Amino acid sequence: MKKIEEKPEYEFDDLDQWDYFSAAEVSKTTRKYAKPIGHFLISFSELEHILNLAIAEILGNGRGHDVGYLVIEGLSTQNKIDLFRKSYARFAGSIQKSKNKLSRIAKRLKELNQFRNSLVHANWLSVDSSGFVRTKLVVGTEDGYVKFRKTKISPKTINQKIKEIQSLAIEIPDLYEKFLEA
Repeated sequence: MKKIEEKPEYEFDDLDQWDYFSAAEVSKTTRKYAKPIGHFLISFSELEHILNLAIAEILGNGRGHDVGYLVIEGLSTQNKIDLFRKSYARFAGSIQKSKNKLSRIAKRLKELNQFRNSLVHANWLSVDSSGFVRTKLVVGTEDGYVKFRKTKISPKTINQKIKEIQSLAIEIPDLYEKFLEA
């Protein structure tokens, strides 16, 4: 069964003159989003730890994690994903199936990281009844316009992303176990 990839939905709102939010909506938003956001963040933290371990395993070459942790200290999540992909690509060699799997995992990690960034930096006071929330401020340099990019993020979407995290949390250790055996 082929997985249908859900593309993020975006809208743009112009800033009229004043920016405001409805204080009455804040408690409703909190009740609706707090639990899935918290669950997502804890799950993503676990996934990032697994990514760290995968990098430490490959760079330590079975002799410990210290070298890997020295290398990843201070790296952004995006840079860790790139290091993971490049480090494991050496072991995939000419095995196309392994290269494809590694590429798919790296792509999914990048997408989840982008989603995490939108989730964390969203202005949750701006979420509307359709689930669109401000995720980026866009300012025109030529004419000085101010717009807000709004991304559709619903509790259902967050829960789907948690399932993707759980899947990757199994796939990544399986991948590095195979490479360490080779």
